[in-house]
Amino acid sequence: MEQMNRSEIVIKMQDVVRTYQMGDNCVYALRGVSFEVKQGEFLSIMGPSGSGKSTCMNMIGCLDRPTSGLVEINGKNTAIMTEKEL
Repeated sequence: MEQMNRSEIVIKMQDVVRTYQMGDNCVYALRGVSFEVKQGEFLSIMGPSGSGKSTCMNMIGCLDRPTSGLVEINGKNTAIMTEKEL
């Protein structure tokens, strides 16, 4: 099994946008979210109801894909992963 360097980035979100179409309206769940989490770090995602916390977690958990932007888990771009890899 390949060992990770403690400074290795395990989660990366860069300029992530997620929109939903509600009738004629485009609703933004995430607007340009960017952050990195390195091996061994802890992160809290906080905010009021409707601020996009669950949407962000769904991106990290590969349950949803961004409308635009980059989501990488262990250096792999989730946009090009197969269903099995996800």
